[in-house]
Amino acid sequence: MALGLSAPPAPVLTQRRWTGAAGAALTTLGLHAGLFVLLLTSWTPTMDAPVA
Repeated sequence: MALGLSAPPAPVLTQRRWTGAAGAALTTLGLHAGLFVLLLTSWTPTMDAPVA
């Protein structure tokens, strides 16, 4: 058995208690919005265009 899997990480559990529902919602929305913008700005139609 790995030593890292024997106990849950304590800092993550305490951080989730402090953020609350509003903080968790804002964090989730922020992460999704950032990923959405990253995908929109990185994709261009020329990437899928066939080479003549």
